[in-house]
Amino acid sequence: MLTIEQRLRHLEDEAAIRNLAARFADAATRADYETIRSLFTPDAIFTIGEPFAVTCTGIDEIVALIHKLRDGKDFFVEFIHSGLIQLDGNAASARWLLREVGLGPAKSYYNNFGFFIDELEKFDGKWLFKTRTYSYLYLDTDPFAGKGIPMNAISASPNDSALEEVPAATLQ
Repeated sequence: MLTIEQRLRHLEDEAAIRNLAARFADAATRADYETIRSLFTPDAIFTIGEPFAVTCTGIDEIVALIHKLRDGKDFFVEFIHSGLIQLDGNAASARWLLREVGLGPAKSYYNNFGFFIDELEKFDGKWLFKTRTYSYLYLDTDPFAGKGIPMNAISASPNDSALEEVPAATLQ
């Protein structure tokens, strides 16, 4: 049987991993490339499956790919729905169901469902993506109704630094 401390550590680790996935979705939606950069190990691998098969290795390649995919969008949002996490010491694996919707550049449309399949590592006391693989379940590029509102018209939190991850040590 696990001790209270072990159970607490498990819960803290799981919460930190869920926060990591949420931070990625938030950063991708807001085109916050510096935050995306901070979420991966230095040697991370990011893969997007068919029909856009591509693999990047290292933070710079990953950020460049996400920049390329995100630039010029009039509207883009990524939703993380549910996640399953398996912890193993300072390593973990996770699978997340997600949806992405995007409009632009010009009249290009993007509406999809998929999975992120992650391998994670606790690196210097912080959970980071070691590998992140996107597998499509559904892709629709037909026009859809509605209008995207430019991100500069949407105000961020008045104190984005309040959203920074709180180190577990400060909670003790």
